[in-house]
This record gives sequence, structure tokens and C-alpha cells, in this order.
Amino acid sequence: MAGQAAAIQFSPISLHHTSWTAKDGAPPSIIAIAQTPDRWMWLASQNGIYRFDGVRFERFHPPGGQQLGNDIWGMRVLSNGALWIGYRSGGVSVWHKGVLHNYGVADGFPVASVLDFAEDWRGRIWASTSLGFRVFDGKRWEKMDQSRSGKTGQCFLQTDPDKTIWARCDPGVFKLAKGDESFGEKYENLGFGRLSLARDGTVWATGGKPGELIPLIGPGKDRPLPDWPRPRESGGTMLFERDGQHAWLTRADGVMRIGPGEDPKPFGIPNGMSGNMPNCLYQDVEGNIWVGTENGLDRFRVPVLSGVAMPPIYWDAPAIAAGDNGALWVDGNEVKTPS
Repeated sequence: MAGQAAAIQFSPISLHHTSWTAKDGAPPSIIAIAQTPDRWMWLASQNGIYRFDGVRFERFHPPGGQQLGNDIWGMRVLSNGALWIGYRSGGVSVWHKGVLHNYGVADGFPVASVLDFAEDWRGRIWASTSLGFRVFDGKRWEKMDQSRSGKTGQCFLQTDPDKTIWARCDPGVFKLAKGDESFGEKYENLGFGRLSLARDGTVWATGGKPGELIPLIGPGKDRPLPDWPRPRESGGTMLFERDGQHAWLTRADGVMRIGPGEDPKPFGIPNGMSGNMPNCLYQDVEGNIWVGTENGLDRFRVPVLSGVAMPPIYWDAPAIAAGDNGALWVDGNEVKTPS
């Protein structure tokens, strides 16, 4: 398999790590990662869209002579498995069930950069652009009423368990609650940054001013702020694992995994990371954690094999033997194995 396990320094993260860079065919400057229901991993980079099956990287070229742009600015897979792609120079593409559709000015979409996508309580697709929100009704894109929210500009989006869409924009944080047709007045006076959804339903604002880690809604809003390290300013994000015990954050010197059994130190290039700057985090359906950097791709997964503490063994020790009830015996000693 292409790639190599990081073993340069002691790892502060207890998971198996593999990295891929240009020599393995990985694209540079990965800004977004997603997985479609067919298990393909999709990588948005400055060189276009790539697919990865765990072994080979493939520059994606749609069938039938259709074209994708190279200036990718945002990418997300929504609930029906469709892959939505936004461009820095304007326009949107969607890849679903082997068919590509491109949308531009003729479809009501403005010439504006497209950063993110979300699905509302009615199943409509919202796009965050540099000229505000646009919503897709299945046929055309429409400009939404901004009389309450004002000019939001580009925003990162996050949908919570109640189907509320949260938007982290330059002027602040806004929300589109279930039942509403447009974003309301400013919810929180925060500048541009990221949003992350925790396992318990808490929506966190991260990546703004130094030390910013703010619960917007959910159980975490009523609890003392956790003693977590802080993501980097101007782009730092967090990912909460589905196990409900661990969280990841991006820093200027690598990534950190917070939770039981982890060393509170960054995992960076000295540990085998593909690059200095982690741009995005993603957990796939198998539970693997993926990180896109300026130089390539990294994966962290639970090891298939784990070590077992052994008693001192000499050259003439008897062979390893199995005992009753799953016991393991070495040189007359019963070895405790993980349950």
C-alpha cells in the first residue's frame, strides 16, 4: 500500500498513522474531504477534485465530456449522498449517482465565490456565497430575503440535530431555525471562523480570535468550558469523534487528539505528518480520521494489532501456548491480553 507509517518520534496520538504526499500521488493543498455512499473519499484541492480508494489517488474526470472547475472553494456531501462543489470564481457542481450537473448564471446563480453548503428542514440546498445566501429549489437558485440578517457574505455552515442551520460569517453568527424561511438577526457577535458539532448536539464556534472556543447551543452551553487546548486562529477547526470521548483540533504545529489515553501534545511533521498546516478534518463511516494539509493527506485509525505486555522471555523458553478460557501462556506465565 502506498504511504508510510509515521515512526520518526514518539507519537502523542495512540492511533495508527499513515501519510501520503506528492510522491504517492496525493494532491497538494487539500482544503476539504468528504465520503460518498459508495465509500470513495473525495479530496478538494487547488488542482481540482480527486478520489481516493485507500491505495490510489485519481484525478476525477466526469464521464461524457462534462467538466469540473479547478478553483475549488468548498465541498460537502449532503444527506442524499450528493457531492456539492463550490468554486472561487462562481458556480456550483453536484455529482450524484453518476451524473454531474453544473449551475451558473443561467440557473440563477451569481458570479460569486461559494464556500459551503447545507440542507434545510424542507430539504432545500443552501449555498453560502460572497454575495450572500442562495437556495436551490430543485430547478433554480434564488436569492433569499436578507432584511433581518443583512449582508452576511461568505459563511461556514453547520446543521444541528434540530435541523437548524448555523452560519459563521464575517458580521457574526446567524441561524435558520426549523420552520423559518430566512436567516434571522445576528445571534452572536463573533467574526469569521469555523463551526463544529459535538456528539451531544452542542454547536461550537472555533478558529476565530485567540482562545476562541464558544458553545452556541446544546448541552455544552450550560456547562463550564472544557479545559481543552485551543485551535489555531484564522482557520483552526475541531472535529468531535462519534465515540463521544475524543475531539481533534488543528493548530499551526499539527493536530491534537483530546480525550482518554491521549498525550496533550501536537502531532506534526516531526511525527510524520504530511505537512505543517492541517486544513481540514473528517471522520469516515469506518471511524478513520482524515486530515488534509498543504502537502498531502493523513489518516489515523485504530490499530488492527495491539501490543501485549510480556514477562521476561529467554532463548530456551517454551513456545507460546493457549490455555483455558482464552488464556495465553508463555514460559509458564499467564499473559493478560486486552479484552
